[in-house]
Amino acid sequence: MSDPRRHRPITLGCLGLLAGLTLVTGCTQGPATPPPNPTGTASTQPVETALTLHPGSSAQETIVAHVLARHLTHRGAPAEVGEATAEPWQRVTGEGAAVVDTLGMMARLAPDEAAGPVPSPTADPSPEPDASLSADEPTASPHAAGPTADAEATESVAPKPVPGGEAAPDAGAVARWAREQLPEGVELLAESSATLRLQAVTTATFARLHELDSLVDLNGQCEDLALAPLAWGEVEAERLSVLAGCAPQEWVDTGDRQPALALVADEAQVALLYGTDPAISHHALVPLEDPDRILPEGRLAVVADPDGLPPEARGAVSEVMQRLDGAQLAELQSLLEGPDPLTPEEAAQYWLVQNGLETRPEGWF
Repeated sequence: MSDPRRHRPITLGCLGLLAGLTLVTGCTQGPATPPPNPTGTASTQPVETALTLHPGSSAQETIVAHVLARHLTHRGAPAEVGEATAEPWQRVTGEGAAVVDTLGMMARLAPDEAAGPVPSPTADPSPEPDASLSADEPTASPHAAGPTADAEATESVAPKPVPGGEAAPDAGAVARWAREQLPEGVELLAESSATLRLQAVTTATFARLHELDSLVDLNGQCEDLALAPLAWGEVEAERLSVLAGCAPQEWVDTGDRQPALALVADEAQVALLYGTDPAISHHALVPLEDPDRILPEGRLAVVADPDGLPPEARGAVSEVMQRLDGAQLAELQSLLEGPDPLTPEEAAQYWLVQNGLETRPEGWF
């Protein structure tokens, strides 16, 4: 590779200097050195500071932060995505914002409130002895009916009596709680139109074999089961045990792996996922109905100090968040975690173009 310094321009005056060995005033090689600043300080051009969007640690928070950063930049408010963190609302200072899963925030800071109130368990009534049986008459052995009856008795588990209870927090209650926890000066600017409803899901095969349609159908069937992930088990275990009669043998710690994969690998038989998780459709999983809202719900929210936002920011944020219904959230997450995943930047551009918020580039597929 040639040295770029060999290609610097030489003026005609300099050529004359070299030929005649005479001093030529003003002969220069390249641009002239600027005169010193009379104030004694370096002259600088104002640099516009980019708004930093801090996402939470989930895939949905991350991809929404990238969508917002790109959209804000195209609307005249330069923005960038910061490092993901478990408590993004704590990073909002000055010219910054955060994308927050409000239910995840509540589960982290106040797990008992996130789960909802847990009533006292209903006592399991002991069967009274049959007065028609004489003390002198021997009772029938449970094995007297033969192995077939014994097998049926083993497979049939009586449901536990469960008390009635209050519903878990809905998205509105969780948002009101979140507003009270934000640092001083930080506000909740906008929420997704979709709720992040926590749901119990299982495979179609397991649901069919155990006749599972709703969450309470797990009553009496959980003793030998594994549920996932442990992170939600630490929040919901007591309420599931009391209100749904489901106390599993184990809660599986899936770490950074998608909990749905534990179902596919039969490491767990039931998983707690948001209803917008694309893994439900990717793996043909079956959500169990929860009409009494034993499990809670939240939303994705953008929080920021309004005084630190450029004028264009609030409207641009609302444009995106209003479009994020359940189907759109699932699509965004699928672009990151589906069979042919994109980078967050590629996924953000694709989604914005498809939703009419960005001009379609030439040659766009």
